[in-house]
Amino acid sequence: MTLRRAMSAITAIIAIIVVMCTTVLAATVQPTVAEVEVTYNNSEASKVATKKYPKSMQKQLLESKDNKEVARALEVAKSLKANTVKVDSYGIAWKSADTEKVAKVRVKAGNIDFQWTPIFVGYTWIADLSMWSNKGLLGKEATLYFLDKKGTVLWSTTVVLPKELKVPEVNTGKEEIVPPCPNMAPTSAAKEAVEIGVAPGEYK
Repeated sequence: MTLRRAMSAITAIIAIIVVMCTTVLAATVQPTVAEVEVTYNNSEASKVATKKYPKSMQKQLLESKDNKEVARALEVAKSLKANTVKVDSYGIAWKSADTEKVAKVRVKAGNIDFQWTPIFVGYTWIADLSMWSNKGLLGKEATLYFLDKKGTVLWSTTVVLPKELKVPEVNTGKEEIVPPCPNMAPTSAAKEAVEIGVAPGEYK
């Protein structure tokens, strides 16, 4: 009887350790930026090779210490009526009805077709759309589909993106590395006081 209890206790301890290890592993494995933000891309450019995108504008703003641009963008979205959009110099603002929870946004324009997960719900920067479409969306008319978690279209609309790309300044909080001035460059080495083959005080 005592042996059975001991075996049961050991089994329970092992099960707890396995669960804890699994939880820690799940918490430490983080998806790449491309997997988080662009969840589907059927564009011609993406068919050539599986492409990992650089850090997006929305990701940079999330990590930035400067909240001015995010505050500006979300203020534009807040001013809109339900199920409407507005294109400004830097991006596209949108606002859904209170009962609609947008999980992803899909864009289609000709052979460009991809969807992404917005970090700041209510605004998408054109810099990101330009990057994910290999600049193919600039100056184009595109249809936006706002999707829920199941991928169901909550509502859609058509927008025309600006031809020129404008990128807001992002303060990442990193110190700028200043290169040395030209006059700070090392000059030729000073002449040694003692020359090889010449005794001190002796002249050639």
